[in-house]
Amino acid sequence: MFEGFSIKSSIYVFSIIIIIASLIAGCGSEDEPIQNMTEPLSSDEFSTAYDSGQLDRIYYLTDEQAEKLSGFHGNYLDLINLQHLTVEQASSLAEFKGKGLDLSRLDTISADLADELAKSKAYRLYLNGLKGISPAVAAELADFEGYELFLNGLTSLGAEQAASLAGYDGKSLYLNGLKSVNDDEAQALSQSQAMYLTLDGLKSPGDRQVTVLSEFRGQGLSMNGLEETTDAQAGHLASFGGTELFLNGLKHINAIQAEALADFGGDQLYLVGLESLTEEQAKNLAGFEGELFVDNLDPQSMALYQKYRGPGTR
Repeated sequence: MFEGFSIKSSIYVFSIIIIIASLIAGCGSEDEPIQNMTEPLSSDEFSTAYDSGQLDRIYYLTDEQAEKLSGFHGNYLDLINLQHLTVEQASSLAEFKGKGLDLSRLDTISADLADELAKSKAYRLYLNGLKGISPAVAAELADFEGYELFLNGLTSLGAEQAASLAGYDGKSLYLNGLKSVNDDEAQALSQSQAMYLTLDGLKSPGDRQVTVLSEFRGQGLSMNGLEETTDAQAGHLASFGGTELFLNGLKHINAIQAEALADFGGDQLYLVGLESLTEEQAKNLAGFEGELFVDNLDPQSMALYQKYRGPGTR
């Protein structure tokens, strides 16, 4: 009995040793994340991250590494964990000529740093980690000459900052972190020179703010955060003079709102969040002359809509 127990114990201990040895041998393999979070990677670690495209391993940079990244071979320079950046390093990264430069871990930047980043040759600049910016930073970022500027982390703005950002004349300005805007901020944003203004974080703006924002003179206005609207707001939104209106957060509208939105003079109206329609609402909404997106209507509501809209239409 004791002899059998001893043999089993020996086998058990040996198995434990094998498992521990395997774990030790596996440490430091290329599949393991680099845990160097408080200083730049070593040359070998940086080369591994660079060559594999695993740029999320980078938390800090040396000037030489920043210069190396300016010639990165990928479409996107996704430095999503970079916690610190100097002006000189920003100048190097701005030379990257891909589709996007993502520095969304940075939570604050100076005007000098913003000045260098605004020179970015990438099509898109992502600074979604910024929670607030000074008027000077906003003025510098407005000079970005790329297609799209992402500032979705901003939870507050200020009228002066809004007026400066309105000067950005690229394709799209993303400010989806804003939960509310006051009259002055709304007025400033309505003067945006971008083609598309995206304010998907606004859930319950007042009639005045909706009225003013609807005066935006660009091509597309996105307010997908609206989960409900008033009759007056629906009328103001329909007065938007661009070609695309995005209201995908609306789940239900009444007949008056359906009739008002159908008067939108643009080409595309997005109401993908709508879940159901009565016959009167369907009839009113079907009067929209452009392309209407109502993909999530229940089958009965979709049948009612197509009854008045015609088969094969959106």
